[in-house]
Amino acid sequence: MKSVRAFYAGAVIAALLAIWFQIGATNPSLPRGSTIRIALPSVQASVDPQAVAHFDQIVSANIFSRERSTPAPVVRAPVIAHAVPAKPSLTLFGTTVGPHGAVALIQGGPATSGAELHHVGDVIAGARLVSITDSSVTLERSTGPVVLRMQTRRPGGSS
Repeated sequence: MKSVRAFYAGAVIAALLAIWFQIGATNPSLPRGSTIRIALPSVQASVDPQAVAHFDQIVSANIFSRERSTPAPVVRAPVIAHAVPAKPSLTLFGTTVGPHGAVALIQGGPATSGAELHHVGDVIAGARLVSITDSSVTLERSTGPVVLRMQTRRPGGSS
């Protein structure tokens, strides 16, 4: 019996709260049904007047008319993109001196399947190998020399 009374008491409290929120939620300074206007900042955009005229033609045309023809296309200047040739990425893995002189272990870009041993005078990705030191190699291209250095390992991490 006590639980039924507690249930009814909770229902009465909930109903009173609902009525209070309904009455308290209305703002007495605004009449019911009035419109609230909020000023928003204007957005500035550059609009091509020729394109606007083109779109106005489309919007104002009767799309179901048998005499309707397609509007003239808007002609714009073509955009010319200048392609920058991608340089092949070369990676120097190591150098050493062997019985036939100094050699370098170089991966010659994404077109090669792996690293290869190269001697002075070899051509790698269009560049001639001109010198090999203990930690770098120098390649000569038509645009100038390219120096590849071995990656140094950081303590406690990968290269």
